[in-house]
Amino acid sequence: MAVSLQDKQKDMLLRMLEFNVDGGSDAANADRWGEQWKVLVYDHYCRDIISPILKLHELRKKGVTLHMLLENDREEIPDVPAIYFVQPTTANLERIIQDSTKELYSAMHLNFATPIPRDKLETFAKGCVDAGCTAMVCPYIVTIALSL
Repeated sequence: MAVSLQDKQKDMLLRMLEFNVDGGSDAANADRWGEQWKVLVYDHYCRDIISPILKLHELRKKGVTLHMLLENDREEIPDVPAIYFVQPTTANLERIIQDSTKELYSAMHLNFATPIPRDKLETFAKGCVDAGCTAMVCPYIVTIALSL
């Protein structure tokens, strides 16, 4: 059976919503991250990637209680982790640092739609250290290449 590109994209997005953990194939593992409430934060570019692939009920099944644009002002939800899916632009990285210094969420899982250049990654890391917010950002950054 052939797998379509959209099926692969959907699988990668669902894995992102499971904090990029390989859940295996059994039903208990497949649903375990749906029990963990989370917030999805994206930019316009990534919203346009997600919206034709995942429907609202699929986000809810994976525990996404809110989905919001990075550019918008957002309120603190300190007991819920956030999954970020954005392009690695300077403006987005600065906004992520702002979010982490405000401690909007319990943890921040970063996923980028395109590879993050080394110089931007180093600038981001330095910004997190200077702001004293390294504990907020989970210790790995994932690139999810879904575009053609």
